Amino acid sequence: MNELVRRSSAPWAFRLAKLLIRAGLPGGYRLLDIARRRAWLDCVVRWPVGAGIGLDVPLYRPENPWDRRDVLAYDPPLIDDLVRVAARFPAPCVLVDCGADIGTISVLVAARAPGLARIIAVEPNAAAFPVLKANIAGLPVAGEVCRAGVGASAGRGVLRSPPHDGSAHASFVEPATAGDIEIIRVDDLGIDPGGSVILKVDVEGGEFDVLKGAAGTLRAAGAFAVSFEAQVDQARRTGIEPMEILRFLCAIRPCRYHVSDLPDLVLDPDRPFFAQIGRPESFGYNILCYSDPVTADGRPG
Repeated sequence: MNELVRRSSAPWAFRLAKLLIRAGLPGGYRLLDIARRRAWLDCVVRWPVGAGIGLDVPLYRPENPWDRRDVLAYDPPLIDDLVRVAARFPAPCVLVDCGADIGTISVLVAARAPGLARIIAVEPNAAAFPVLKANIAGLPVAGEVCRAGVGASAGRGVLRSPPHDGSAHASFVEPATAGDIEIIRVDDLGIDPGGSVILKVDVEGGEFDVLKGAAGTLRAAGAFAVSFEAQVDQARRTGIEPMEILRFLCAIRPCRYHVSDLPDLVLDPDRPFFAQIGRPESFGYNILCYSDPVTADGRPG
C-alpha cells in the first residue's frame, strides 16, 4: 500500500473470518486469505488499548490479522514485566524497542507506563515501517523511529528469512557491505547517561550483537533492564547460547533475571538455557535481566 487507509472498524469479511475462527468453524482462515487477495483488507484499523492510546493495525499484512481482542492479549507476560520495570525505575526512563515491527510492544507499554520519557523504535522491514511511524507518532511521549537493523557495529545489511519460516516476523538482518538496510548501534542513539534504560530486543537471532553494541549505554545508565528473546531454531542457526547473553549482561552490572513466560523457573547461568526448559516450544522465550538503580556515586539505590 502506498498510503495508509484508516477505518474506524474492520471490514465485514475480516469480522466474519474472526468470528468463524474463534467459534472453531471451518472457512475462517480461507476467508481471510480471499479477502486479503481481493484487497478487501487494504486498510489500517486503530484499536484502542487504554489511556486514550490506540494501535494502528494493518489488516493487509498476513502477519497482523488482529482485532482489538488480539491486541490486548499480545504477550501479557512480557508487557507486564516491562511495565513493572518502568514503574520501578527512576526518571527519566527511555524504552528502546529493537525489532519493533508495527510498534505493538511500545504502544502497549506506553499505555500502562506514563512515566516513560522517550521511546526509540527500530525496525528494518519496509512494509511495517509506515505503520510503526504512525503508531509512535500517536503516543503522548517523545518518540523516534529508525528504519534500520541493530547490531554490534554500524554498517549495512540485507533482510533474510530462515528456511523454516518465510514470514516477516521471522526475518533477520544479515551484515552485507552493499546491503540496502542501515545497521546502527544502540550506543549511537544519543541516550543520556545516568537515566533509566529499558531495552527490548527481538531481532530473530541477532540479540547478542545488539547488546554488544549497547554495552556503553547500559554501563552509563542509572538502571537498565533488557528483555531479549531466546528461540531454539535461532540458537541453532546462530550458535549463540542464550545464557551466554545473560552472563554478558551480568558482567556489565550485577542483575536479577527470570523468564517472563516461565516466572517460576529458576535459571542456572552455568547450564544451557533450553536444557533447563526440558521440551522447549518453537516460540521464543523472553528473558528479562535487570539491574538495581544506582546513585550518583555508583552505589545501589
